[in-house]
Amino acid sequence: MKEKLGVAKFPTKGFILDTVAQGFGIKFPRKDIQRLIKEESISAENAEALINHMIDQIVESITQRHAATIKSVLAKFLHFYTDFTIEFEVYKVSQKQLDYLLLKDLFIPLVSDIMAVVFEEDISILSAIKPDSEKMPIQKMFDWVKQHIPEQKSFLNYLVKKHEEDTEYTPSYNTVRNNLNGWMSDKDLSKVDSIKRLTAYIQNDIEDEISHKLIKPLFLAARSMQKGYKSLLKIYDQIYVDMLVEHFYLLLKFHLWSSKFTYPDDLREFIYTTYFSHIDPKNLNRDFYFDDYYLFMINILYTRFKHKDLIKYGMQRNGLLYHLSEEEAFRYMKIFLPVNVLVERESLKSYVALDLEFKTFIFQRIGEEEKTINASHWKEDVANISSYYEKIRHMLSCLFFFLLPKNTKTRKGKLACEAIFIALDEMGAKNNNTPYISWLKSRYFALCGEYKKALEYCETAKDNDKHRIGEHYKDLLTEGILLSAKCNSKDSYNKFYKLAKMEKILKYEIMLKIPTNAKVYTLIHIDESKEAFKRLSEECEQYYRNGFLD
Repeated sequence: MKEKLGVAKFPTKGFILDTVAQGFGIKFPRKDIQRLIKEESISAENAEALINHMIDQIVESITQRHAATIKSVLAKFLHFYTDFTIEFEVYKVSQKQLDYLLLKDLFIPLVSDIMAVVFEEDISILSAIKPDSEKMPIQKMFDWVKQHIPEQKSFLNYLVKKHEEDTEYTPSYNTVRNNLNGWMSDKDLSKVDSIKRLTAYIQNDIEDEISHKLIKPLFLAARSMQKGYKSLLKIYDQIYVDMLVEHFYLLLKFHLWSSKFTYPDDLREFIYTTYFSHIDPKNLNRDFYFDDYYLFMINILYTRFKHKDLIKYGMQRNGLLYHLSEEEAFRYMKIFLPVNVLVERESLKSYVALDLEFKTFIFQRIGEEEKTINASHWKEDVANISSYYEKIRHMLSCLFFFLLPKNTKTRKGKLACEAIFIALDEMGAKNNNTPYISWLKSRYFALCGEYKKALEYCETAKDNDKHRIGEHYKDLLTEGILLSAKCNSKDSYNKFYKLAKMEKILKYEIMLKIPTNAKVYTLIHIDESKEAFKRLSEECEQYYRNGFLD
């Protein structure tokens, strides 16, 4: 049976917000949300309005006091996330791998920052609901509540009595008791209404002012954390889920300690001299964890660096994991996320041994990849690779290299591309309609001078998965517009123009660089005028000037 080539996809902004909303028990009209999640049949204006509405609802369910700050944080993050999905290639990774890396690099640092805004100097209270293999967050939440309500012999009976005293709540005694038993054991609170009701009951009896203030956001945090923790355990081994938990709580500590310092460098020095003094800087770079996760997110949300620069410098180390296979990435994950060593759950010795193994592996890998890709030898190289997905990755890398518009083309290169496309079809990639392969086919036909066929494949790449081909989405837009103009297809041109316009609304600059020679670019502003259409048609041949030789 033939395998199909899987393509990892960045979660859409709609999917991210919907996942957060479900964690808090917030429900939105599914028809509109599904369109936003899939990014289909929805205008840029409607998408933006729906995203803003979702953010408003999510934030208001958490806090009123810090609503404006959190809305600003989420808006800045989603702006950055749009650019991140454009800059990063994802065709080399599995979906399981991509989701984990995004959690590690972006989403967990973001959530830790939001929790710091909500809980402020009381952020340490979140340690009360930290999940582990013995107890879930909601169970721990009830344990915490018990300690803050005086004069109650049975906490379960106390809550049942509170429900009975509520004249607006009518379920039977057994229903109430069964629900409470479930929540206090290992089940999620089913609805936000349940959280609101329990919060109201308990708040009246909690005497401590701080605990009284934090009970609602703590309940919501426990519910969403438990839902996320259980979902992750269905996908990843316990060790990797626990690493993410430690990652989150370590970043929370950074935020707690940050209140003592004005400058990041002072905070960094304090952390590594006071709390991580057991780490020998010769064996583990004492700065990179702080810089790659805590400071990286702070720069995204609170400073004015260009997103390209942040991605380039902030992901210098972690970006490597997006180019390894799934097995390799998880094998060496502890090198990039050394939280277990930092919090002394694992010895520094084990880290050093794995780091040495990783450096040896990378040295060998770089040595292999630095070999010139030869149009005559690609087949022999593929034959020496045992893994199905590694074969696919290698062939795609060869195609990308052969089809770079700036590279000089040869007849051997053309024949190699044709053979690789056939090999991909035989390996099961033919019917997958992957946008990346469709885009490469578009380039191939354009470089052969078959512009109409190239446009067809370019549209297929656009229609199948929009901008889920990482940084090449910019190339896809550019080439789609140029090919549409060259083929005198106003309909296709307008479709690509609409996508470009949508990205402009999301802060994406609609200025295409049309190469006039190796170092000079002509900037052309996209609009729907006849003059721009004619100019783009003339530029198309220049863009594909290094075509295949007959």
